[in-house]
Amino acid sequence: MKKCKKVISMLLIVLLLSSLAACSPSGNVSNNGEEKIMVVAASSEPVHFNGNAVSGAGGYPGANIFSSLFQSSVAGVIIPDLVTKYEVSDDGLTYTFHLHDNVKWHDNTKFTSADVKFTFDTVIKEKGMNVERFEAVKEITCPDDNTVVFNLSKKSAALLSVLSYVSILPKHLYEGTDWLNNPANQKPVGTGAFKFVEHKKGVSITLEAFDDYFLGRPKIDKIVYKIIPDENTVVQSYLNGEVDVIDLAAAVSPAAMPTLEKAPNTKIETMISADRQYLVTNMQKDPWSNVKVRKAVAMALDRAEMVEKAHKGYAKVAEGFYTPAVSWAYTDKYKLPARDIEKAKKLLDEAGYKADANGVRIKDAEIVIFQFAVFSDIAKIVQANLKEIGIETTITTLEYAAWDERLQTGKFDIAVIGGYHGPDPDNMRIRVGTGGILNYMKYSSPVIDGLLDKGNVETDIKKRAEIYKEFQKVLSEDLPVIPLTEWCYIVITKDNIDGHYVYLKDTVGSAEYYKINMK
Repeated sequence: MKKCKKVISMLLIVLLLSSLAACSPSGNVSNNGEEKIMVVAASSEPVHFNGNAVSGAGGYPGANIFSSLFQSSVAGVIIPDLVTKYEVSDDGLTYTFHLHDNVKWHDNTKFTSADVKFTFDTVIKEKGMNVERFEAVKEITCPDDNTVVFNLSKKSAALLSVLSYVSILPKHLYEGTDWLNNPANQKPVGTGAFKFVEHKKGVSITLEAFDDYFLGRPKIDKIVYKIIPDENTVVQSYLNGEVDVIDLAAAVSPAAMPTLEKAPNTKIETMISADRQYLVTNMQKDPWSNVKVRKAVAMALDRAEMVEKAHKGYAKVAEGFYTPAVSWAYTDKYKLPARDIEKAKKLLDEAGYKADANGVRIKDAEIVIFQFAVFSDIAKIVQANLKEIGIETTITTLEYAAWDERLQTGKFDIAVIGGYHGPDPDNMRIRVGTGGILNYMKYSSPVIDGLLDKGNVETDIKKRAEIYKEFQKVLSEDLPVIPLTEWCYIVITKDNIDGHYVYLKDTVGSAEYYKINMK
């Protein structure tokens, strides 16, 4: 890894939140007369803006339109958004949140705690996005307009990070309606720093600064998200001066970086994220059910080559069994075995997979990936590495839905996967917990399940850290997942932009996102 900096997470209230909130408005802007307008390349557009109801709705524009109870700094630290302070009862079952009292909706209606209660009650009732994360919420009450109380049926140490997933909706516009078909889904009204102006489908989404934003009006007057699905067109639009920022929303791959690195008047910032790439095998069938085979696979893989060739240096070799971006929970004590082809072969011998006259031990294994250039490059390296130890493979590339269906139904041998592992280690429940939605390998460990449950009810962060370190120890022994690389966020901006959130890596307050300076 040569280009990507490691970002050390701070401890503020609790640690880590979702990456979506980190996509708050960027720094300076290009000038259009007296108006400051920033044009951001975006690879896709939302179907609508109610991200609580439908996966993928809202997107990056929605993160600027709506507020949440909490959001996170770029370093992944949980910070208050609508909340000014909060208290937790001694038994850990009651959270009392005090809200800003000067908050307005974009239509100038006063925001109150009733909006918070309505939003969460609706997500739970309508089984909205991430509803399974709110199973501990028993009742929500509003003692007054600026206070909301969450009463839990059991402790939930990850509650603050869970609350961050939800954008607060205006009760006065959604109550008594079908939240899937409400007109406000297309013309959203939020309490965030920017208000919705227009959405030209397939072309752009325009937001403008909200004068009465409770944390202070942003210095950007407008943000225009230009919809450009094709990566080559994104790059050319930037080079032509049509785009000021190639942000996370544009999903530019490392392959584009050599061109962008040469672009004049350009700043490139990077940071290691809580997103990781990893490999899984189908543990429901031989030979992958054998831990010695999984260990041999792990020892065969050249992860440094993956960083250099698949990520073009914009990544970091993954070594442990949780993301180091969540520094309080991570331990480097339990690492992947070093690359050793001869030891890998010996493990396969011990597992009963002897080499034939051609050196082949396992034939016709399939590596399944979805369409993504980085995964394609990683798969080719995996294929070459496994051939060195006598495992012959083919690579099958599918659209995401077909890929997911294959893995969910167990019709695979090996798969390359990526995903966000924060904001809290309890998120690992969906990846390695029994029955987890992303537990494609069908791994089931009573020890792992017990540690996940124990970690989620322990509120002392030092004790939680020890629980998750033991969790990583078990994963290092069972190898249900084989970490590959740590994803690196890349943000490209014109050099007249100052104050972009990636520049403010250890930002500790939402208002920091809007402190923009012109050069």
